[in-house]
Amino acid sequence: MKKITLLISAFVLLGAGCSFQPSISGTTTSGIQGQILIGPSCPVESVPPQAQCAPKGYAGTVQVLSSDQSKEITKFTADVTGNFKVNLAPGDYYLKPVKQNTYPIAQPQSVSVTANSYTKVTIEYDSGIR
Repeated sequence: MKKITLLISAFVLLGAGCSFQPSISGTTTSGIQGQILIGPSCPVESVPPQAQCAPKGYAGTVQVLSSDQSKEITKFTADVTGNFKVNLAPGDYYLKPVKQNTYPIAQPQSVSVTANSYTKVTIEYDSGIR
């Protein structure tokens, strides 16, 4: 009985030091987070702007590429309100919004991720409404 208890204790202790937290880059302490927006949402914008015509959250998809654009690191899609959080190792990245057709479109952007923090990013899609 003593051997079984000792064996179980060893497994528990070994297991306590090991945890698996899946992430894109193997880290959970750095990356990018922010929101994807789409606008305009009204065909005619007024001055002052009307609240119902403000840019809205958009579930857009974005490729995360290496800074030289030679390798796709990952791809993510924001939630229905446009919010996202992606774990990435510290380094420089190129964010390339994916477009379905002609519109909506968004401009790519470069981003730097530092250790132990999440870089705030806003991605703005043009809806094509004029």
